[in-house]
Amino acid sequence: MVAEIGRGSLTASAAIERLKVDDSPTGFKPERNADFAFAALDLALRLVGSGQVSSAEPFFAEADKALTAALDAKPAPSAKDRAMLLQKRALIRANYLNQPAAAKADLEEAAKLQPDDDSVRHKLEMLPGGNSGSVDQGPKK
Repeated sequence: MVAEIGRGSLTASAAIERLKVDDSPTGFKPERNADFAFAALDLALRLVGSGQVSSAEPFFAEADKALTAALDAKPAPSAKDRAMLLQKRALIRANYLNQPAAAKADLEEAAKLQPDDDSVRHKLEMLPGGNSGSVDQGPKK
């Protein structure tokens, strides 16, 4: 799809619709919205990597919407899955949608769900402005 978008033979909206109707765009079997979000995010990152940043923007926006839907799905995702979905959404929001406050909130929620996961705290520290200390990081060493 990246090549088709690059040639102009496929629009972003047509590619998004194609991803939405595929049985499983990623080939895995997660919740449908999460599956679509992973496929859209993958395609967006490939577009960015090939220098087609403006073509990637709709895919980031759709991935964000789909991750929100996956987080709101019934039955609710497990704590581990919810933390992973929140981290993916934070990546999109911080790096591509210019929503650092929303990204920080997602990472703070993920940290509460997975308190032993040091990677979440590291991601918080990497956000613009760093971690303001709102997530309990345990005793100082």
